[in-house]
Amino acid sequence: MDLETSKPAATREFYEKLFGWTVTDPDSRGYRLASLDGCLVAGLGVSRRPDRPFWSTNLLSTDLAGSVAACVERGGEVVVEPMSSGPLGDFAMIRDPVGARIGFWHPRQPSGMQIDDNPGTFVGITMVTQNPSSAIDFSVRALGWTAREAGAGGRELDLPLRARARVYRGALTREDPNWIVEFGSRDVQSDVHLAESLGAVRLPSCPPGVSIMRDPQGALFGLRMVGQQHGRGVAGTPWVAKT
Repeated sequence: MDLETSKPAATREFYEKLFGWTVTDPDSRGYRLASLDGCLVAGLGVSRRPDRPFWSTNLLSTDLAGSVAACVERGGEVVVEPMSSGPLGDFAMIRDPVGARIGFWHPRQPSGMQIDDNPGTFVGITMVTQNPSSAIDFSVRALGWTAREAGAGGRELDLPLRARARVYRGALTREDPNWIVEFGSRDVQSDVHLAESLGAVRLPSCPPGVSIMRDPQGALFGLRMVGQQHGRGVAGTPWVAKT
């Protein structure tokens, strides 16, 4: 997963203090690698749109052109054509029919996340959209994910390598829907307070089990308790975003 930001130095400082990451100095393209306890957890790049920083989820692909073509065939739109991303590998990005971005990554050497399901590391993704059926149908048909019902009116999707995605109906912000990357936390309330002290803002309406934050540069991310079953909302009244 990658974060595109227009202020990489400030972004580096925020996530190092929040999660205890170690972030490298930038390479010739401005790209930095973030690690935790010596294990790679994320990448930080320079945003193509300074006003729209965002976290993106990158799916492993052995055939970038084929992955992109399958998405376009099912209603997706190409954002970044397959391209070299330096010595580590090749990259492409699409936008699904509801506007959410998904990246594809073809490594040339061992790379990508080396640890997950721990504090400060990837635990899943969540989308809130006014058109969940379209998002789910695309994810199943174009990406090969498996869907099933989850609590609180949401749907759960199984991704490769144990990962989980959740989709809820609603609108969190005025921005286009997007997959929100979630990070593990041992104590969500304490991490929310720490993030706020560093300049982040918690959204007032969040799906069950996750606190969604906007970092100081504007990118959304989630905090979810490590150890919870991924994708399981609170049973009962369906969650509806307050706009």
